[in-house]
Parts: sequence; C-alpha cells; structure tokens
Amino acid sequence: MSEFQDYLDSALKNCELNKDDVSYLRKSISTQIISRRNEMGITQKELSGLTGIKQSNISKIENADYNITIEVLEKIANALNCKVQITFEDDLER
Repeated sequence: MSEFQDYLDSALKNCELNKDDVSYLRKSISTQIISRRNEMGITQKELSGLTGIKQSNISKIENADYNITIEVLEKIANALNCKVQITFEDDLER
C-alpha cells in the first residue's frame, strides 16, 4: 500500500460519511472526469485504453455508480494529464 493510502486511511478513520456525502463525492469526481475527458476530446473507450480500466467501469465512474479507489483515480488522472488533489475542509454546518 502507498504512503498516501496509509495517510488517507488514517485521516479518514474517525471521519464518518453518510450516504449523501458519498453520493456528492462520487458525483463531484464524475463531473470532473467527464469535463476533463471532453476538454481533451477523448471517448470513454480511448480513456479505457489509456488507463487499462474497462470501458464499462469508466461509464460507471462517470455515472457516479462505482466505488472508485485511489489507485483507479490516479490512473484516470494520469491519463487525463492531471493530478489527484484531496483536501479536508472544516464543515461547520455539522
């Protein structure tokens, strides 16, 4: 496991996400992937070829219907010539 994954696991240990939070995160990720892929003018099939991820799974990710891992997210980011950046922000409304 990578140092980043270890850090993330540790940071999230005491963080509880409800179903709405997870849904929002998946939708946010999918929106960013679709936007970047469209900017680059590539299809899901081409992204699949660049990442080694099945096209059907790319579709599920883009439909926010896939439990994406950090490793998959990194593959997609690399193929889209960008980096994964995760930030933790205070949520004062909770």
